[in-house]
Amino acid sequence: MDHAFEPPEVKTALGKPPAGAMMIAFARQGKRVTITIHDDGKGLNLKAIEKRARQSGLIQDKESLTQDKILDCIFASGFSSADRVSKVAGRGVGMDTIRQFVLEAGGAVGLNIDEPRQGFAAFSIVIDLPIKLFPDAADDSRDAA
Repeated sequence: MDHAFEPPEVKTALGKPPAGAMMIAFARQGKRVTITIHDDGKGLNLKAIEKRARQSGLIQDKESLTQDKILDCIFASGFSSADRVSKVAGRGVGMDTIRQFVLEAGGAVGLNIDEPRQGFAAFSIVIDLPIKLFPDAADDSRDAA
């Protein structure tokens, strides 16, 4: 999420606090745990993601895309939406690694987005994992039956 936040002066001009905020929520549903991650950053630029995916050959020039297909590009190995590479972002080795780990653990990962506004879409990362990955929660007697 290194490149998710606007600079402090831009956030202030938009009526946001100067420091970025990230919210992480955990919800247990039976034998599953859902982790939702949301921030108050600028959101996803769907047109820029599509453009980069086409430039990188991830999708074909003439291929018609749904919003879900564009969002799925974010999880492709080597894909990055960062404008520049930093010490912690921009190399395209984050979201694909998360998805691979979650899938191998028997879970699912995806993006939920709000209605796009001015080309950007606010989003949440939603990770669904089996309760067995949380030893303290897995021993909970509520699961016995």
